[in-house]
Amino acid sequence: MRISENFTLKELTISQTAVRKQYKEQFDPSAEIINNLKTLAEEILQPARARLGCPIRVSSGYRCLRVNKSIGGSSTSDHVKGLAADVHNTNGSDIEIAKVILLMGLPFKQMIIEFGTLAEPSWVHISYDKFNNKQQILRAYKQGRATKYKTLTRKDILDV
Repeated sequence: MRISENFTLKELTISQTAVRKQYKEQFDPSAEIINNLKTLAEEILQPARARLGCPIRVSSGYRCLRVNKSIGGSSTSDHVKGLAADVHNTNGSDIEIAKVILLMGLPFKQMIIEFGTLAEPSWVHISYDKFNNKQQILRAYKQGRATKYKTLTRKDILDV
C-alpha cells in the first residue's frame, strides 16, 4: 500500500525483530497508525526526499509495543504511534537529511541525530505530531552504557 509518492506502508512497518519473534501485530497497524505514518511521509519524508533527489531509507518506522520493548525502545517512543521514523540518506551522509528538513522549514516534533558523529550520524530520527511540532533537536550519544541527549540548535546542524 502506497502512503505517499515514494513511500509504502510495508517499508514503514518492516521489522526484523517482529519477523524473528513472529509478532504479527507489527504488520497489521490500526487505521490511526496508518494515518499517522501517511502524514509523516507526506509532511516530512516525501518533501525531504524530493529535495535531496535520492531515496531515503527507513530503518525503523512504526513499532508495535512488543517490538519496541524487545529492542529497548523508550516507553514514550513516537514509533509506537506511527509518528516517527529513523532514516538514512542512500546517496550521502545522513546529516544531509537533517539539513534539508531544516532548510525547507518542514514542521517536526523531534529530530535526533543519533550516535556516530555529528557529521556522520548512525541515523536521524524524525517525528511529526500535528498537535506538538515543537522543533526539538537533540544529539544522542553513549556515556558508558547510558544513552544521553544534548540539545542542539538549527545552527549546530547547518554548520556541519
